[in-house]
Amino acid sequence: RPRLLGNLTGSGVGAKFLADGESLLAVDREGFALVWNTTSGRLLRSLRPLSRWLMQGFEVFPDGHRAVFYSASSEIHVWNASSGERLLRLEDAVLQHRKVQRVQVSRDGLIIMVHLQSFLVNDEYV
Repeated sequence: RPRLLGNLTGSGVGAKFLADGESLLAVDREGFALVWNTTSGRLLRSLRPLSRWLMQGFEVFPDGHRAVFYSASSEIHVWNASSGERLLRLEDAVLQHRKVQRVQVSRDGLIIMVHLQSFLVNDEYV
């Protein structure tokens, strides 16, 4: 029978299962990420991976424990969704103030591919 797990405060970005197959990571546009136990319906943890910007999207690593969250405004964070620990933070200086369009994680979890928006400077794309 279907179970209602709870309610995110804003518009949803998406939801994906973690490694154990029972934990569900649900993310909203306002930057909140909630980890639910789908068997008990209990909220396991609440994360705020992006503090200043609206959430553009997220991907779960192949190991099913880590997740990368990103905003359109050049902010990327990697968290261990199982423990709630932030592992990595990339911001404007690294991303050269360019809009993040999408993020992908390699199958082995060792590479994070960041798709940045190109823009024109003196009639050349950078």
